[in-house]
Amino acid sequence: MARLLGRLFQALGILARGHVIEVDRSRLVAGYVGQTSIRVDGAVDTALDGVLFVDEAYALYNASGNDFGHEAVATLLKRMEDDRGRLVVVLAGYDAPMQRMLSMNPGLRSRFTTMLRFRSYGTDELAAIFVQQARRAGYEVSPRAQIRVREICALMRGAEDPETFGNAREIRNLFEDAVAHQATRLLSGGAVAHPPTAEQLRSLDERDIVWKELGDEALAARLSGGDLRTVAYHELGHALVGYLVDGPDPVLVTTIPSGTSLGRTFFAEDVRVVATRDQMLGRAARVLGGRAAEEVALGTFTSGATHDLEMAERIVLELLRTGMSEETTHEALEEYAVTDVGTRETYRSERTRREVGELLQEAYALAVRLVREREPALHGAAERLMAQRTLSGEELRSLFGARNR
Repeated sequence: MARLLGRLFQALGILARGHVIEVDRSRLVAGYVGQTSIRVDGAVDTALDGVLFVDEAYALYNASGNDFGHEAVATLLKRMEDDRGRLVVVLAGYDAPMQRMLSMNPGLRSRFTTMLRFRSYGTDELAAIFVQQARRAGYEVSPRAQIRVREICALMRGAEDPETFGNAREIRNLFEDAVAHQATRLLSGGAVAHPPTAEQLRSLDERDIVWKELGDEALAARLSGGDLRTVAYHELGHALVGYLVDGPDPVLVTTIPSGTSLGRTFFAEDVRVVATRDQMLGRAARVLGGRAAEEVALGTFTSGATHDLEMAERIVLELLRTGMSEETTHEALEEYAVTDVGTRETYRSERTRREVGELLQEAYALAVRLVREREPALHGAAERLMAQRTLSGEELRSLFGARNR
């Protein structure tokens, strides 16, 4: 988009050249006082009569007053004013961190008055991107492989974390893995004695489409006994609470470890554009469902619930930021709007900390209540999951029983 803007503004006579200079924090921020402004000035001088594109721009600014990113922002703002006729600046990054960055510095908000929000790609769009990338690289994707790609794309969307989801980058990784799997498959078939044909080299079939997040069968034996039981109850807690609250249904639960986790729970794609307070609280309860299941069924907590708590905090803080807390007043909205969503930063007021805690307690109480109501179903599903290692959405619906939502 930055390149398109550069060409457009050059064609309109707004910019003399329209070229794009891409930088990030590492190109702009130095480790010593006074050096950062020199770096920023150098980047701006190179970008004059064109576009300066700052990727992951939110990394320039944080709540700490000792960070040199503040110097970079201050220098950039001055150059934008001094060279306003010869410079276009584009900042890019994930939505929530960018909003926090703009709120922390009024000068940024007043100078960046145009914002473009790009929604995540849908399941069909992600699948189409995979086929497009394959064809550009000289590969053809078989019909069965395309079906498998779409299934994985649907799981990607259901497991999406807006803070980290890579959109087309996730598909590029999936395609590159598919090419590697195809090469391994062809080599294992006796390629020395019978070299693969050109058609085989160009074709990707369903055996080549492997998403690492679904687990690695080679790692399955590493998870057994009490650890397997804990992971099974934890993942089924997410699935059960998600099944009972208002939101997308669980479509797959697995206790086959992957490179990033011991188990995963996947939900259907959430197509809602807006959400009510109850729906957002239900999302937080779903995230805390694993912790609730551990408490109810096992009487203890494990480290696996730590990341869940961080995600739940982001959700309930968003309730505050959007004014859906039962206690939120008009005077509090501005304060919540600039409160850092990240759990590693200190919240800006005692009121924020208190209300976040109250909402987390409300969400967790909901999760515990739902788990207790269906505890027999949870135990039955856990036994099945430990035996099979993976349960489909249809199996989950059968095990959990009817619901009232």
